Amino acid sequence: MIHLSLKHKLILYTYIFIIPIVGSISAGLFINDYNQAKVEATEQCLKEISILSDSVVGIRDNLVTYGTYITINEEIKSILSASDVDTLNNTAQLWYTHAPMKVLEDMIALETTIKTVALYPENRVTPYLRCFDESSYLAAEKIWFTREYIRSLSSKGAYNFTRVEPFGNDFYDSVRSPKLVLYREIYNMSRTRPLGYLCIGASTEELDNLCKNLVSTESEAVCVYGISGGEFLSVQGNKESLNLILDNNSLTLEDMKDVNEFDNCLLFTHKNDDFVVAKVVNKNEFYKSLINVLWAPLTLLLGILLGMLPVLMIITNNIFKPLTILTKGMDEFKEGNLDLKIPVTSKDEIGKVSETFNDMVSGMKELINKNYILTLKEKESEIATLSAQINPHFLYNTLDSLYWRVIDTGNDEIAEDILALSDLFRLVLGGGERYTTVETECEMLKRYLQIQQMRFGLNLHYDFKIDENVLKESIPKLILQPFVENAVVHGFEKGQEDFTLTVTASIAVSKLFFEIKDNGAGMSDEELGNLFKEDSRQYRAERVGHFAIKNIKERLEILYKDDYSLNIESTKDKGTTVMLFIPLKGSIYENTDR
Repeated sequence: MIHLSLKHKLILYTYIFIIPIVGSISAGLFINDYNQAKVEATEQCLKEISILSDSVVGIRDNLVTYGTYITINEEIKSILSASDVDTLNNTAQLWYTHAPMKVLEDMIALETTIKTVALYPENRVTPYLRCFDESSYLAAEKIWFTREYIRSLSSKGAYNFTRVEPFGNDFYDSVRSPKLVLYREIYNMSRTRPLGYLCIGASTEELDNLCKNLVSTESEAVCVYGISGGEFLSVQGNKESLNLILDNNSLTLEDMKDVNEFDNCLLFTHKNDDFVVAKVVNKNEFYKSLINVLWAPLTLLLGILLGMLPVLMIITNNIFKPLTILTKGMDEFKEGNLDLKIPVTSKDEIGKVSETFNDMVSGMKELINKNYILTLKEKESEIATLSAQINPHFLYNTLDSLYWRVIDTGNDEIAEDILALSDLFRLVLGGGERYTTVETECEMLKRYLQIQQMRFGLNLHYDFKIDENVLKESIPKLILQPFVENAVVHGFEKGQEDFTLTVTASIAVSKLFFEIKDNGAGMSDEELGNLFKEDSRQYRAERVGHFAIKNIKERLEILYKDDYSLNIESTKDKGTTVMLFIPLKGSIYENTDR
């Protein structure tokens, strides 16, 4: 008895379950694709012969246009209706003198398909016979006894079409190439008296080529059948297959349906008022081409069966691998590794066990380190409190003394600068508070820029655009001042002669929006890209710079997690723009223990 591992059993059972399902899907796809391909192939054949039918109608309409021009021309009708036949017959170049035949011939010269034009008057006036190739028409005494002439009389002025071969025809005494002939009898207005017999011959080359283009195999045939004359105007391809259909069936082409199925072939037809266009296709070849759709579902079936093996191997490995990692992690934890974190790659039961194990390790580590960390925080808090109590008191008293001494000397300008410095320290320290209002933060920025203006004079310009609706909004202290100071120090101190700084505060997309924009020295793309990548220890000795900006970014991440946006755009020698979006007041207190 063969013993299989759990992994191999899983693979075997999967194959037993999936093969019938995939086989049914493949069979369904084959049937659907086969039927769809059959419909598309049928529609393609019908579309091809429909286009051919439109082309045949175009050829007919072109010949009818010239025929209509001749039959309605009054000068031509005058000759056909004339009674003084002898006088007309004695006129030199009768048809060019009394009729616009020169104009007609110029028109035909532009139409390369028309090769012959003949007009036989019933009053026995000399007929107009014009051939543009090497053909020659029958004489008048012969034309009146032809079958086609008699048919034209019975048609009562309707146009008829026929195909004329180089031998045995009712139109030409001599013709070297096949012609598609339009003919009709011209009557008077009341259609009571025939006036003349019109014949226009055109080359069949265009029509034959159109039919040939639809023949793709030796077994196919394409034809154009004239309904009025009951004859083929063009047959190309395997004529025997077409004759076999017509000989073995009582129906004519004009009685056939659009799609007709016979023992060995299919017949597609398209009918209009004058013509039937048909295409014969060998049934075996037609359906054989559809069998190609079988490859798609077969490929799908084989692809799934062959592709399942590596997929199943990966799946089983993914199932057993987390168990192995979890076991190894437990062994490391037993050895005292409290920094251990098992990767969680799924949300299933194994993933939940791994998450629970990670939570347990983190909880135990937190319990071990809690007292030590709390002690450090308490010490830091005591130092910060002591500093906040001693430093402001000393600074305020000193600056207050300097202010009144300068007032006594009468130097009000310096006194205002000292007062601004005093206000700046008061606002910056703020009794050790971590948060302030937009109004207070902007007031602090104004005091800072006032002091900087003392250094740079009128070369430094600044403007505040603060929406009144945001003045009382609560924000973290000193999240704007480092950007302003950075703009002055790096943008203005390093060469800018005329420096402008604009601070904007408003509400945008339900958030507080701040923009600090200057026209200073700016930064290159490389400097801008490295702004948050440098080691902060490199900048701890500087007044401002990347360290302060990195500090702001870290504070924002702690306070708002992902619910903020900080974007800095800068162009070398053109300036820098800082754009900051933070939540409206209330969001801070939800994320802190203040």
